[in-house]
Amino acid sequence: MDSTGCRRQIIRGGKIGLLLIDRNLSWRAWFKSAGLKLDRDIAGTSFTDTNALMEAAVTGQGIALGRLSVARSDILAGKLVRLSEHSLRVAYCHYAVYPIASESNPALVAFRDWLVEEARRA
Repeated sequence: MDSTGCRRQIIRGGKIGLLLIDRNLSWRAWFKSAGLKLDRDIAGTSFTDTNALMEAAVTGQGIALGRLSVARSDILAGKLVRLSEHSLRVAYCHYAVYPIASESNPALVAFRDWLVEEARRA
């Protein structure tokens, strides 16, 4: 089945299940940004761990939304395929945290500074 057929089955409530994380917010946003109207609540298997979510998709348990940076190796290996070329940009934040006592550690400072610079370039 091609990706258009998959989308139709999802919208009609077909047998292809959605894999959920983050209380369905990502799927709702994806459908909305793709211009697809939902007339009911989203149902599916829920995960609290992104790795478990992606593994479920790889093993055929349903369709997951995932970051391309996380899914890329499975896509290149043929384990996953993109449902659609449509992408959703999200505004999630990531935080680098460490004990305050480590602030003077030169290795930590060097890593933190490198990480911040890499994030600025992205």
